[in-house]
Amino acid sequence: MNRTMPPDTSTADLVHELGLDRDVRIAVVADDSDAFDPIIRAIQQSDFFDYDVQSFIEFSAALTALEQGGFHLAFVDHRIGSETGQEFVRQAQARAVETPIIIMVGQAQRRVDMQVIRDGGADVVLKDDLTRSSVVERIIRHTLLRTRHLRELQRRASCDDLTGLANRTFFRSVLERGVETARRTNGEVSVVYIDLDGFKAVNDRYGHQMGDAVLQEVARRTRCAVGDRGLVARLGGDEFAVVVEGGTSTAKHVQSCVHQALEPVFRYAGRAVQMRASAGSATYPRDGTTPDRLVDHADRMMYGAKQRAASQRTVPASPERWWRRLQRLVDDFPRALENDELHLVFQPQLDDVGGRVRSIEALLRWQHPSLGLVSPAEFIPAIERCGLSYELDTWVIQRALEARRAWTTSGAQMPRMAINVSARSLVKATLPQLLNDGLASTGQCSDDIEIELTETAVLEAKAAPVMRELHASGIALAIDDFGVGQSSLASLAQTPASVLKLDRTLLVDAALDDRHERVLRWAIRLGRDLGMEVVAEGIEAESQLELLREEEVDGYQGFLLARPLPANEVLGWLTSTARRADSAPPTGPDAPSIQPSSGLEAMPLTAVSQLPC
Repeated sequence: MNRTMPPDTSTADLVHELGLDRDVRIAVVADDSDAFDPIIRAIQQSDFFDYDVQSFIEFSAALTALEQGGFHLAFVDHRIGSETGQEFVRQAQARAVETPIIIMVGQAQRRVDMQVIRDGGADVVLKDDLTRSSVVERIIRHTLLRTRHLRELQRRASCDDLTGLANRTFFRSVLERGVETARRTNGEVSVVYIDLDGFKAVNDRYGHQMGDAVLQEVARRTRCAVGDRGLVARLGGDEFAVVVEGGTSTAKHVQSCVHQALEPVFRYAGRAVQMRASAGSATYPRDGTTPDRLVDHADRMMYGAKQRAASQRTVPASPERWWRRLQRLVDDFPRALENDELHLVFQPQLDDVGGRVRSIEALLRWQHPSLGLVSPAEFIPAIERCGLSYELDTWVIQRALEARRAWTTSGAQMPRMAINVSARSLVKATLPQLLNDGLASTGQCSDDIEIELTETAVLEAKAAPVMRELHASGIALAIDDFGVGQSSLASLAQTPASVLKLDRTLLVDAALDDRHERVLRWAIRLGRDLGMEVVAEGIEAESQLELLREEEVDGYQGFLLARPLPANEVLGWLTSTARRADSAPPTGPDAPSIQPSSGLEAMPLTAVSQLPC
């Protein structure tokens, strides 16, 4: 082993300018070291780098040394005993050796040249050329520069620009290698799939700059939490994944570490954000024997965890069985529109204790040919996953308006029609025109309908101009299911909505203790102080009705008062209700309470917990 004197100042500056290391460690591999003394001397005579040259005469020893790392470059003879330089390159590639390898030949051989490069070698050079120090220096310098540029390109191709984590492509290649290794060694490898909860609201509320900062911090914390147990990748958007060498227990431990790492609030530009994540995992070979099946299974488990975390949805004890049912609904739903499997039912809202009808809400039902009547709590996620929310809302709007026109044509005095619209439809700039076209085609006015929006929809930044346009056209807006979402008081005060519908859980909780009852009374007063009409939904007990009467809410809805009706029963119900309202005594403190609709008993909470009423 020999070392040269360090280069002069001007050469050192040039090395620095090129972005190369000053110290270069080189391996020379040949079975006859005496024959290569001139080459080693030529390398050492160059003053461009500070060289450290080490020679090897054994094929396997040289491979092992390169595999352990530390060499910047290797010169390998085309013949090493019974082995060839081409075989050396192939075995080095199989061992993931990163050192660039230059094959030395006695005479130019085009076939060897092409094969070496194809197999992953850096270059093929003539031995005679390597006896001149200027030529050796140029070969070394150019090889190192090419290698650096190639690695930078590889880094860009395999890394996520925003977070510095591995990207989807590199994640896939690592997972494929992990599965192959596990198959060969009868081992295990796992995938942990991670998706942030509510990240879109961060972008919408605070802007993409803060969103990017949150993603970078999530990446940093996740990488620290995983450590050397696996590879962390960002797959895109707010989706992350980890490849873990190990089985189910290791994957669950990684999930737990990630959840703990994300618990502290994220702070950026004076703002604090609480960010949580849903995660699911899959292990080879138990959950799948191919990368695709592992990723699919982990995605299913993640989505099941996300749904279980949502307070307004109930997921069965078996996430796998729940996922299969959801996937079937996703597959079947496009056909449901074509085969008339969907229909509307209509539930009245009463506006006072005299029983007068304030409005009628159109509710969607799906009569599946083999699964029977499917709850909206089940098929709404299916609609969102297959991207048909806007098409479905278009269908509902048209059918509801046509039903109201038919009732009006029969001579009935019709209240407003309340129609639910999804968050995905509310951000569509074409929604106001869709509603106006529907009103025009059915001969009705804008004040004949009321659009019900969830708290989540109201929070959408892109929804604000659509809401303002709807409000300006005279269409009433109602915030539905208030009390179970994530509304801020600021967004509530700024919304053009004129109706606040209290979620049924506020009524249910009010029966538990005084604190919950005070929350319900506060929500009623809040809506009234904001100038909104307050409507309570999900009424199913006389005690709930009495509490609401004390607070004098503006509207009442629930199974205690009226069940959802098929379209052909609405006119008869309206007629009988109008007669009762006209003959009822004046309302007041001594007025009798509203009685349940004829023939209908109050349903238990569990029977209606899935219904939007």
